[in-house]
Amino acid sequence: MILLAASEPFAAGDHRLCYRHPHDENLCIKVNRQGKAQMLKARAPFYKQFRPVDSFDDNQIEYRAFQQSAILRNTPEIWRHIPRCYGWVETDIGRGLVTDYYPSEKLNAPATTLEEYLKKFAVTPQLSSALKEFSAYLRRYLLLTKNLMPHNLLVLQEQEGMLRLVLIDGFGLSTIFPVAKYVPAAARRHVEKRLDWLDYRIAWEISDRKISWRDTEKKFTKGGNHIYV
Repeated sequence: MILLAASEPFAAGDHRLCYRHPHDENLCIKVNRQGKAQMLKARAPFYKQFRPVDSFDDNQIEYRAFQQSAILRNTPEIWRHIPRCYGWVETDIGRGLVTDYYPSEKLNAPATTLEEYLKKFAVTPQLSSALKEFSAYLRRYLLLTKNLMPHNLLVLQEQEGMLRLVLIDGFGLSTIFPVAKYVPAAARRHVEKRLDWLDYRIAWEISDRKISWRDTEKKFTKGGNHIYV
């Protein structure tokens, strides 16, 4: 069993805590907050109450999302923009899901997120190139994701000042009927909608934010003119 209770997570979300793997600095362990899945199930709309607790468990959801066909093909290029998932470990604070860890150039710090990068630099030419590469990657492999939240995308430094985006969370589908898993045309529509949404979100991130994201998102429509992706 891996001991994590006395350690500090390097990242903490609403549903999960992320720790450096104590035996391998290149890996992270994601652990659910205790009782979170049960609480989400209890608060879910009545038509979701029939689902098992596992369907509200972010680790289980992510693990299943890593079984999608785009990833299972295991082509070398697929790992350029997503981490590898190594399965499960038992810890003293619950079962953990193990994935790659991406450090920053700073000692003992995780890589910069897209959200952090945009706050500091807005959309630089290097980031614009990285966004275009990431968008082409999603379109090529039809990787199925939820909305591409800027805090779930890491910005990694490459050689000669180039940047690379890596998605570390938000894999899979949140729809009741996952048609995009089985129908390529639906998968393409799904990917385009996610990219449209990311483009819209980036525009908001670098705006004056006088209008909240919640109100801004209500104006989002699929199929707008891409600015960044």
